[in-house]
Amino acid sequence: MARQCLFCANQAKTKEHLFADSILQILAPPLRPITAVFGNSSPVEIRGDIEIRCVCRGCNGGWMSDLETKVKPLLSAMIHDISITLSLDDQSAVALWSAKTAMVLQATINKHGKRFYTREECERLRSHSVIPSRSMIWLGRFSSTGLFSSGTNLWLNNNLGGETCDGQVATFAADHLIFQVLTIRIRNDDGKPMRTICREGPWDGSLLGIYPVNQVVTWPPHLSFNERVPLLFSALRDRWKIGTDIG
Repeated sequence: MARQCLFCANQAKTKEHLFADSILQILAPPLRPITAVFGNSSPVEIRGDIEIRCVCRGCNGGWMSDLETKVKPLLSAMIHDISITLSLDDQSAVALWSAKTAMVLQATINKHGKRFYTREECERLRSHSVIPSRSMIWLGRFSSTGLFSSGTNLWLNNNLGGETCDGQVATFAADHLIFQVLTIRIRNDDGKPMRTICREGPWDGSLLGIYPVNQVVTWPPHLSFNERVPLLFSALRDRWKIGTDIG
């Protein structure tokens, strides 16, 4: 029996690249494996050009194709290490594409288990271009090249030891472009602003926040990530820690 499309009620009869063909074509070969870690699971490596049957033909050739076409010039500039100014509309489009990519990564790794992003959240992203609430998205620069990512589940506890919220963070590198998607889900959410819990680091100088959208930004940031300390690419995923100072 065919699986249901990740973003609508139709059957998932077509395969989707984690990164669309249009994006893969502008990346420098060879493509590095993508490594994903969710919860306490062992790291899983997948090919950079992996495809998974998770979307229907209408989504794949419709709104997803339109979104890829819209963001390709923006992504291409950053992937090729070209400085670019991102308007508010540009940031909204790249943020939507980033959230969609995080959802597809989750479907790629967790084919049969419980997924963090709900069907309602995936469908609202498709139908109304709504990124899940309590999400934050950043862009950064990588000094090397390649295509890889790291993802993990998060949770925060109250002072009594009871779990009060969980979350997911997915961090990607596509040649010189880095993007990170964080979504937190709070039990009995009262709608108050969220104060994130983050390890200390030079994040203000190395990351540009593009969601929620606040102001026009210019990529790249002042500092770049690399494969050496102190700005290791892997440190991005690990910058989130357990805490209680939220909302």
